[in-house]
Amino acid sequence: MFVRSLDVIGAVWLIAAMGTGLALVGTGLGWAVAQTESLPPVRLVAWWVRRIVVPLLHSRSWRRRAAVIFVNNVSILAVLTAVGRWHWGALVSVAGLGAGLGIGLRILSNEPTADLQPDRAPGAGAKRSFRIGIALNLLEPPAIILTIGLSLGRLAVPLSHVEVWETFALWVVPATVLAAGGEALWLGASQDVPGTQDSLPPDETDSHTHP
Repeated sequence: MFVRSLDVIGAVWLIAAMGTGLALVGTGLGWAVAQTESLPPVRLVAWWVRRIVVPLLHSRSWRRRAAVIFVNNVSILAVLTAVGRWHWGALVSVAGLGAGLGIGLRILSNEPTADLQPDRAPGAGAKRSFRIGIALNLLEPPAIILTIGLSLGRLAVPLSHVEVWETFALWVVPATVLAAGGEALWLGASQDVPGTQDSLPPDETDSHTHP
């Protein structure tokens, strides 16, 4: 099973690279069209960013952040893998993934993401968590690239149903789990700034608020 999945990866790497190029083009287009907020795709992504993503960034619970990030990411990648049964479906989905990412990044860049005090420096523990989180989060791009390869390569190689989902389960899912945990970790570390009331236990916050 493991060796067979390596053979699949070897068979789809070129298709994955070309598909990633398509997704990057889609990202650029998504960034460009995001300035027109009246467009239905932009409105849909804006709703998702403001109702789901931004509240997630403000959450103080690492488990909640990690769970929501994982479910969101693995669901999108699973759908992208599934539509590989249809050639045009895979192409449109890869381009759509890139466009959605571009729109989301532009909208998120204009949204407040954390209640930080810029004149306060994070502690050593927060810096360490931030570095570890970023390192784990770097597993997300390879997981996306491999998923693109599985989707586009399903008919082009071709790959069997078992080969596709076996490789997805062995490589994409674990990488997505670790990446989600890492992203949740560095998001939490970016909020862990000494001197904020949010960093105090509830009873201490109350005592400082109501002497």
